[in-house]
This record gives sequence, structure tokens and C-alpha cells, in this order.
Amino acid sequence: MVSARTADSPDSEAAQRWASLARATGVTGLGAVSLLFAAVIAVSTVGEPPLDASSQEAAAFFRNSQAAWVQAAEATASLAMLVFLWFVVGLTLLLRRVEGQPPWRSTVALGSGILVAAYGVLDASWDAAAHRSAELGPGLAGYAFDVGNIGFANAWLAMASLAVSAGWVTISTGVLPRWTGWCAIRATSRSHPGHGGSVRRTWLFGRAGHSHRSLKRGAAEADLVAVGVSVDHLAHPVAVRLL
Repeated sequence: MVSARTADSPDSEAAQRWASLARATGVTGLGAVSLLFAAVIAVSTVGEPPLDASSQEAAAFFRNSQAAWVQAAEATASLAMLVFLWFVVGLTLLLRRVEGQPPWRSTVALGSGILVAAYGVLDASWDAAAHRSAELGPGLAGYAFDVGNIGFANAWLAMASLAVSAGWVTISTGVLPRWTGWCAIRATSRSHPGHGGSVRRTWLFGRAGHSHRSLKRGAAEADLVAVGVSVDHLAHPVAVRLL
């Protein structure tokens, strides 16, 4: 592999800029996870039904989601995905620096992260259904509920692509603790969308289904990776600056 590292001194201006990027990446990573936790914990109190819920259950869920605080929590989740995008951009720039030429894995990670963030910000199926829940019939409510869940399943494929590509670079270069790379890849094998589920917009709590316990472990591993990478950037920016 051709090395992309340079001989910048730790005190040089370029090295300081890369260190600042590493710290900013750590801050945004912790911020994204924190905002997502807060939003999903709040929304989960509404009582989200399982993936195979009836149209009547979906309609009741959207009626309960009409409260202003639920809408605020949904907006917080969208904001979290924007912060997550900042984290992905910073992380992939750092990975690109050490991957070597051509930096195709870090580029795949960037594109995958953009897809995940775009889904989290732009998908408004549940927000619209909750806003019009008083006028929504069971059939249309069931359709909106399925659009949200299936959209999440598709977004998880992009999330898995991000985890695998970034984890691969991490393992092969050692730029970050290798356990973060292994955990990222392992989490994708546990929490794939084929298991179905109920909680969307975030990988924080996995997806409910017949292998719920395994999926919870996979989701927890994904969160652990994001937190571990963020803390490493904050505490040991020189380790990331293999420049």
C-alpha cells in the first residue's frame, strides 16, 4: 500500500490543523450520539408498535405522536443526523489521509455516510402522518408507517456500508484502535434490516424482531464504536495525526 503520510512536524501549522479536525470529529461524534439518544428515548415513550402492526395500531401511534414534545424530539433526531454528517466527513478525511492511494474505502465510507444522513434529515413520512393524524384513515396510516420502517431498512444498508468500509481502513492501518473497526463490522452482521423492527431513524436501539436480543447487542456495538472513535480523537489527536 502506498502511504499517504507526510513528514509534518507535530508543531507545524498543517499538523495543528489536522489535530483540530480530529478534535472536531470527536466532538461531533459524541454530539450526534447524545442527540440521537435523547430523541429516541423521548419518542419511545409514545409506544411505537412493531413492524407488523395493524393499520389501526399505526393510526393510534400517529395520533399519540401529535404532541408538540414528540415533534420536537423528531426535529432533534433530524438535527442529530446533520451533526452525524459532520462526524462522517471529518472521520473519512482522517481515514483518507492514512489509507494510501487510491483512497477508495474512505470514499465509499463518505458516500455511505451522506446517504444515511440524507435519509435522517429528508424522510418526513412519520412527521407528516403525525401532523395530519386527526384526518388520517387507518389504511393511509398503515402505509405511512410501512414507508418509514422500510425506508429505515434501506438506510441501514448504507450504514452497514459505512461501517464496513471505515472499519476496514481502521483495521488495516491501525490509525484508530483496531477494536473499533472489528466492532463496526460485527455490528452490521447483527443488525441487518432483514430482521425487521420498530425503532427507526437511528441504530441506537437496533430493530425489534425474532432476534431482538442479538440486534440490541449489535446496535450497542455500533454506538460503542462511535463513542470510542470520538473519545480517541479528543484524547489522542496525535495518534490520528500519522502525518
